[in-house]
Amino acid sequence: MEPRTVMPKATLSKEELASWQSLVLGKTSKAEKAELADKDKAAIAMVALGTSKDVVAKTLAMTEDEVGEVITSKLGLDLLCKIQDGLGMTPEERLCKAANLAVAKQVALLNSDNDRLASEASRYILDQAIGKALQRQEVRNYTLVADATSIRAKYDAIQDQLKALDSQRQALLAAKQGKVIDI
Repeated sequence: MEPRTVMPKATLSKEELASWQSLVLGKTSKAEKAELADKDKAAIAMVALGTSKDVVAKTLAMTEDEVGEVITSKLGLDLLCKIQDGLGMTPEERLCKAANLAVAKQVALLNSDNDRLASEASRYILDQAIGKALQRQEVRNYTLVADATSIRAKYDAIQDQLKALDSQRQALLAAKQGKVIDI
């Protein structure tokens, strides 16, 4: 039997531990709250309905950082999910509300004092709105193929209708001449 090697225990600094906790559990303040205040619950309810953090902060006289901490705390996330579940929101509706907030954030980044950040935001918005050059070409090619297919289907349908009309025309001509026809 081979001797077992013992792996050394990994030790994390307080900062590393806090960063991992924020990734796994959401941002947590140094002293996690045991209960949410009424103002915190109101902030979470507003966000659950799709209100942006800046509007919530202005409405409830909070800072955006405070709103962010409340929303990303474990209790905040639990309450947010309960509210959205109680409203009967589907996952798609939840994502749409989050998408509205994400769009607002990207548009707000356009006004950043940091030129690099504003440039990245503008490039991202343009790519999402009109697509990258390759994507536009792919869409254009697909549109041409779809249009050609659609035109061919319409042409075939019209040809079938013309054949049916010609058959009816021939039957009417034969009936006018007094012949017995079989349709």
